[in-house]
Amino acid sequence: RDPTISDTNGQSLRALNAATARVTTFAGVNGMGGHVDGIGAAARIHRPRGITADGSSVYFCEFDAHTIRQGLMATGEITTLA
Repeated sequence: RDPTISDTNGQSLRALNAATARVTTFAGVNGMGGHVDGIGAAARIHRPRGITADGSSVYFCEFDAHTIRQGLMATGEITTLA
């Protein structure tokens, strides 16, 4: 899977293909923030920050939301952990 980037003001997570320099949306919808678990564009994310990965998932927090969320790299599913 391509490296994932938190797009804080875009309210989404992006994936960067370094070989082609192409950026795609991993999860969330540009400009439509929120706190909804789901897959890809069905998920709503509120200003993601502090992203890390373990090879199969990305983990991130949300600005002023007091949440830790997980994104499964294989499916693009976003869930709230805490």
